[in-house]
Amino acid sequence: MKTLKNKVMLIVLIFFPVYLFGYIGPGAGFALFGSFLATFIAIIALILSLLLLPLRMLIRFRKRRRIENPPLARKVIVLGMDGLDPELLEKLIKEGKLPHFERLAKVGDFKRLETTLPPLSPVAWSTFQTGVNPEKHNIFGFLKRIPQGYKLESADTSFKDARRTIQIGKYRIPLGKPSIRSNRMSKAFWKILGEYGIFSRILNVPVTFPPPRLNGVCLAGLGVPDLRGTQGEFLYYTDEINIIDKKITGGLIIEVAKNNNRIISHIPGPPSPFRRDGKTLKVPFQIDMSNNPPILRIQGRNIRLEKGVYSDWIELNFRAAIGVTITGITKFLLKESNPFKLYLTPVNISPKSPAMAISFPSLFARYLYSLHGNFSTLGFAEDTWALIEGIISEEDFLEQSYSFYNERKKIFLQSLDDMKEGVIAIVFDIPDRIQHMFINNKERIEQLYITMDELLGGIYEKIDEDTLLLVLSDHGFKEFKWEFNINKWLKNEGYLIVQEGLNEGGDYFKGVDWKKTKAYSFGYSGIYLNIKGREPEGLISSNEIKALILDIRKKLKDLKNPKTGEDIFKEVYLKDEVYNGPYKDSAPDIILGYSVGYRTSWESVIGRIIPSSSSEENEILKENKKKWCGDHCFDPQDIPGVLLSNFKIEKESPHLRDISPTILDATGIRPPDFIDGESLLSRKRLSLATSQLFTFAELNYNKSEGVVLTKSSRRPSGHGS
Repeated sequence: MKTLKNKVMLIVLIFFPVYLFGYIGPGAGFALFGSFLATFIAIIALILSLLLLPLRMLIRFRKRRRIENPPLARKVIVLGMDGLDPELLEKLIKEGKLPHFERLAKVGDFKRLETTLPPLSPVAWSTFQTGVNPEKHNIFGFLKRIPQGYKLESADTSFKDARRTIQIGKYRIPLGKPSIRSNRMSKAFWKILGEYGIFSRILNVPVTFPPPRLNGVCLAGLGVPDLRGTQGEFLYYTDEINIIDKKITGGLIIEVAKNNNRIISHIPGPPSPFRRDGKTLKVPFQIDMSNNPPILRIQGRNIRLEKGVYSDWIELNFRAAIGVTITGITKFLLKESNPFKLYLTPVNISPKSPAMAISFPSLFARYLYSLHGNFSTLGFAEDTWALIEGIISEEDFLEQSYSFYNERKKIFLQSLDDMKEGVIAIVFDIPDRIQHMFINNKERIEQLYITMDELLGGIYEKIDEDTLLLVLSDHGFKEFKWEFNINKWLKNEGYLIVQEGLNEGGDYFKGVDWKKTKAYSFGYSGIYLNIKGREPEGLISSNEIKALILDIRKKLKDLKNPKTGEDIFKEVYLKDEVYNGPYKDSAPDIILGYSVGYRTSWESVIGRIIPSSSSEENEILKENKKKWCGDHCFDPQDIPGVLLSNFKIEKESPHLRDISPTILDATGIRPPDFIDGESLLSRKRLSLATSQLFTFAELNYNKSEGVVLTKSSRRPSGHGS
């Protein structure tokens, strides 16, 4: 009965999508309709959807394109595991610790998957979606320049406030809604599938925010902000005097004091959408420390806080105006009572009452909430900065990460149960997050890969012989040993100049003298020239560009680590040599291919120029001593991902751009000519059911022997033993 109810709900939200508009922008504030108005509009929209359903279905049918080739699969499952490393995978397979990966590699195929230049998650997953190189999809990193000035914004999304507002004293009334736009260009495979009437389920795939319109459902992934509009800002409450004024990254420290054995404070939320000063909305709370365990009193609820134990998701209602409430969710972790230490996860957008679209249709997130309860919606959910800053312990971080993983796993497995045909794609980002923090910890990395192996084994029973399975990662992982401060190097070489009287510049290029600066850097892998006519105060003329970039490249390629003698850069690429597409001009002029172990320093990522000094902290090259000890910002030749499948991969060196055309080809669609990749299937095999697939429904895992057995002796032709 429950399954039938779930299917009815899914059908309703797919065919009768109701669009309730809300928006969060980093520093730009909030705009949303009041609850009464939103409900009224929802009812009207639903009625109109019902009345227009026959016409919409007719239009959809008429616009549907005809599939050119016989489909090779009725279902396609794409299981993304961000950052899974081929060397580690091969090692653990040989040790017999990953039986499900081992079996898939034997009956299907396992190859290293070439990644993008640069090998950054937004770049790589955009290529996965579209099948094109970065110069065609316009994503070159996490940050991009704002053309009008030397400022930075998110590379994958752009935010704009409502164009017009009515000002009444200190208040304002937005006329219309703010806009949020994806900067990822080209066409994703699910958009093409929809043109042929094929249904897609897209879950937590990076660079899907704002969620795209498609013939199917989408829960947005990496890029979804928290309720405050950041990419994840934790809260830390303490009465420790020595930490109150500590400068930290990724969170806020809030001072508290015990009064009659009570802690009284508040949770900061988004800025008010109705105040000109953007005053922060707040939710007050108290913690009664006289009880054991202490009791959290918040918005009429009493919640016990066990020391060292995460609370369940707690709903927070920020009142913006009469009838207007903005809802978020967070988890409390009481670290210590004396001294008082309380950690809160970043306040996530509530899936039950999303303040902005985090899914398509907009009701899809609410549908998932009705099945599973609250779950993390933040794109970068695992709180790496809280661990780096020592706010939470390694055990706290791991518990949080696996908790979020289990939430997404439930959503994925339930979606597989609902799936009868079409395409499903999901990305689990836990391998990326844990390897960033624990790449040198053999035990924790091994447990991570075993968890991924168990996930793979858990879906075998849901696969029939008309299913194509792709398991992939966007890049691999290696140890991050050395930080290279590229902006300080540019300053020392005379390419970047700070203003007279200053010895250093601040974050985001504060203090840079642009009238004298020739080159600058931000992000993880690029250098930009200060070109006349492109930058606001450009210095370099068109006939000077080539000589300058060749000069910088030669000097960088000659750089060695004075302590080890190693090359800092494996390769230094020039934009005009590696990119040739419509968005090439948005790329860095020079792309850095670091040797394994070397990466841009944290300061340079945000455009900071630190002073010259003999101290280790201010060296151009220094050892990385942060807990963030693993990375993938190296030369792409050295950091491939993985690709496993239950079919023979018809290419010796597959590339991430080949995945999109492979999915299309499997469903019978000829990949469009603009796609740079190529299908990894062979059209000579007309039926996966008869000649290509091992029947995974017949797999049986014998835990006592640690091997995978089959109930039949059937073997597909052309596959491994």
